[in-house]
Amino acid sequence: MINFLKKVGDCFPYCLTIVNITDETNRPCVYANKMFQENTGYTASESIGRNLSYLQGELTSQDTIEFMRDSFNKKLACIQDIINYKKDGTPFLNRLLMLPINDQSTGDIFYLGIQNDITHEKGLEHNNKSLREVNNSEIRHMVNNPLAIILGNFELLVMKSNSPKEIDLAAKALSEAFNRINEYALNIETLSDFAYFDPPE
Repeated sequence: MINFLKKVGDCFPYCLTIVNITDETNRPCVYANKMFQENTGYTASESIGRNLSYLQGELTSQDTIEFMRDSFNKKLACIQDIINYKKDGTPFLNRLLMLPINDQSTGDIFYLGIQNDITHEKGLEHNNKSLREVNNSEIRHMVNNPLAIILGNFELLVMKSNSPKEIDLAAKALSEAFNRINEYALNIETLSDFAYFDPPE
């Protein structure tokens, strides 16, 4: 699954990272797509093998860090707003959707991170603590389960495809499905918003 995600990652139109949390001492990034590199200024070689905490800085909330660390420790999905920093030192408000994924082939546990710069829309001062009320089962129901179905269907498409053009079309279809999940993550502001989410089939 992880190798497959890496193959399609550069077709994904948002910042996408994969972190291995099985290594609890480091929790290294094992993949960062092109959008992540463009948006943060950090190259893949500067990111892979490192803990993504290097994106944190003076304005990063310690409470948010602790909440995310606790989610990692408990293998829970979460959505959080966190102030991160680009390579040039510019702070930005990052709406971060984190989804745990088990790699059946290795037994390792990874986190898929979908990141969005919402500084322009919300401002650096925005702190949506209500996102912490959205629990693991709700995120898994609304996001993770459809995601698994989408990835499974896409993998079948790729296996049946015989040309780069066919694979590109399949990647675009996956991106459209991801877009629905991503747009929802961007717009959620209260716990009740989950009641209006129509997950992709």
